[in-house]
Amino acid sequence: MDIQSKKNDLIVSKETNDYIDIIELERRRKIDEEQRRWYEMKKRQLGDLIKQEYPSNAREAFESANEGLYYGAQITKLRAGGAITRVPYDNSQPVHCAFDIGLDDFTSIWCFQLMRGGAINIINFYEEYNEEIAHYADWLTKTKYKIGRIILPHDAAKRENSNKLSYADHLRALLDGNGKIVIIDRRDSKPFDGIQAVRAILSRCSFDEQHTGKGIKHLESYRKLWDDRLGCYKDTPFHDEHSHAADAFRYLAIGLQNIDTNSRGSVENDHKAVDRYYS
Repeated sequence: MDIQSKKNDLIVSKETNDYIDIIELERRRKIDEEQRRWYEMKKRQLGDLIKQEYPSNAREAFESANEGLYYGAQITKLRAGGAITRVPYDNSQPVHCAFDIGLDDFTSIWCFQLMRGGAINIINFYEEYNEEIAHYADWLTKTKYKIGRIILPHDAAKRENSNKLSYADHLRALLDGNGKIVIIDRRDSKPFDGIQAVRAILSRCSFDEQHTGKGIKHLESYRKLWDDRLGCYKDTPFHDEHSHAADAFRYLAIGLQNIDTNSRGSVENDHKAVDRYYS
């Protein structure tokens, strides 16, 4: 079947028809059935890029780049506001770390400091593929940071077959007491709640461009899953190379609910209570 035949057989979705009806009113001109089928075909091919490639008005030309992205608009706003810049390590404050663990995949780590006034300084990001836990402990040790909390996902409590230790216990041993490990409760690990937690804190964040640039790219590329059949986005994250860094930042945001900053800038345990500590 050729492209023209495929286009003629295409059923235009209600979402597309409703959208084009609005464009008709804006342009004050009729958009016929063939044009609607063409737009539907392109929309299914391009997904969230359709309005970028074929904007129907000037507004879409500027807004389309963030369509389907969870944090795209907020990262753009941070850039415009100068929050992606040079953020030095303050050695008077502890550095907290948030992990997403990939035993046979990417492991991602965000390093951050809590500052006076509720500011969150994101000072470092690291990820690597298919490395043992010792690799990441060695990286953290080489940073020379005074580690505060190490936030891990709920599956860090699972035992590894190789050494009979949980990921959390193994990391604690390798770091030789540098830092206190926090395991996120499974009940607090729902993606949607975590995404909302990230959105709530991003305006408080400043990112060190040199050391977190790769992580920022992951965050601004993290997107919803596109449904080809329905021609719209699902409210479900799309799993790709950006997911691990985004998940680690999600744990960062959730972990912040259990860490507070007092008026002197020191970090203490919040009364909401951390699920588990390893001291």
